[in-house]
Amino acid sequence: MRRANVRIRPVDAADIPALVDLTRSVDLTSGIFSGRALLNDDAAHLAERFSEIISAASRIMLVAADESDTVVGLLVAKQDEIGAIDPTPALHVSHLLVTPNYRRRGVGRLLLIAAVHLAEER
Repeated sequence: MRRANVRIRPVDAADIPALVDLTRSVDLTSGIFSGRALLNDDAAHLAERFSEIISAASRIMLVAADESDTVVGLLVAKQDEIGAIDPTPALHVSHLLVTPNYRRRGVGRLLLIAAVHLAEER
């Protein structure tokens, strides 16, 4: 399979419909690293939640966009500190989603590399 030609960029409010579609396209209940299903996968609810998360700026959100600027991947992380005595900055990745048609093409890897670069900058 050919590597995907994507650009990694910060999320934008205009991405919300694409983020909803991406989230709904991923089966979170199956696979090796599966978790629990979404409590509410209604499109309006997800759009509202993404809007709240983006406006609160409490999470780092990066998207992978293809040549036509279609969102094909999402990484969500939060800046934190670890260590009880001497706190060390850390970046915790909570979500890494890639649309099924772009899996195994390097998109997830590029999102993680971008997160590492952000962590190093901060």
